[in-house]
Amino acid sequence: MNEEFIFASLIKNSKEDLNKYFLDDEIKKIDSFKKVSFSFDEIFSESILDNIHYSWFVPILNIYEEDKELLILSLDEKSKKSLLKILNIELKNNNVSAITKRFSKKILFNGIVQDKKIIPKNFLKDCDLSFLLDFSKEKLIKIIDFLSLYDLSKELKKLVKKDIIDQIFSYLTNDEQNFLKSISKKIETFPYKNFDLKSSLKNKNTFRKNLHKFGLLRFSMALSLENVDLIWYICHYLDVGRGSFILNELSKNMNLNACKAIKNELIKNFK
Repeated sequence: MNEEFIFASLIKNSKEDLNKYFLDDEIKKIDSFKKVSFSFDEIFSESILDNIHYSWFVPILNIYEEDKELLILSLDEKSKKSLLKILNIELKNNNVSAITKRFSKKILFNGIVQDKKIIPKNFLKDCDLSFLLDFSKEKLIKIIDFLSLYDLSKELKKLVKKDIIDQIFSYLTNDEQNFLKSISKKIETFPYKNFDLKSSLKNKNTFRKNLHKFGLLRFSMALSLENVDLIWYICHYLDVGRGSFILNELSKNMNLNACKAIKNELIKNFK
C-alpha cells in the first residue's frame, strides 16, 4: 500500500487540484489507483471490526497480497498475532502511520461488511438472545457442543450395549456428561434429522466433529428467530467456517415449532 495509493483515495475535489501539483503522467497514474472514500464513521466501523474473528479477514488479505502486512498491522493485537501465525508472516516493519492504519481498517471493513448496513453492537435492539453478545467465541462453541447433546440423547435411548455407551461417554467432558444426564428424560415432539451414531464411532475426532455439526444446526435454528443484526454479530464472533455454516443454514426453510423449542432450551440452560 504505497503513498500514491493512499493519496489517491484522499483526493476529494476535481482535476484542478491535481493539475496544480502534478504532471500529466503523474495524474494518470493517480487516477489508475482504486479510490476508497473516508466518508464513514470511523469510530463505529472500528468498533465493528473489533468484534470480528480474525479468520474472516483472510480472504480479503489474499486479495491485497502486496499490502497484507499493513492490513494486518491495523488490527487489534490478538487478531494480528493470530493472522501472522496462520499466514506464516514475519514482520519486516512494525510501525504504521495513523493515516495508513485508518485506511487499512476501511479496506477490511468494506471487505467484510460490503453493502450491508451494520449497526454498532451497543445500539442493537434488545432481543431474547442478546445475552449471547456477552460471550466469547469459546463460550459460544461450548453452547453449540451442549446443544448437540440433545441429538446424542435421542440416539442413546436406542442403545442397549454398555460398551458402546461407555465409549460414547469417554468422548465427552465431565460437564457434557452431566448435562447429557440432565436432559436424558426430555422428549422432543418436532421432526428432526437423526444423528448417525454408528458411522461416528470410528474415533473421538470423527465423533466430536459430526456431533458438533448437529449443535451448529440447532444453534442456527435458535438464531433464526432473532433480528439480522444480532445474527451477523454472533456469526462473526465465530470463525469463518462456523459462521458461514450458520448463515447458510439460515437461508433454508426451518420448522418454526422446532426453532422455538430449541431457542427456549438455549435460553433456559445458558442465559
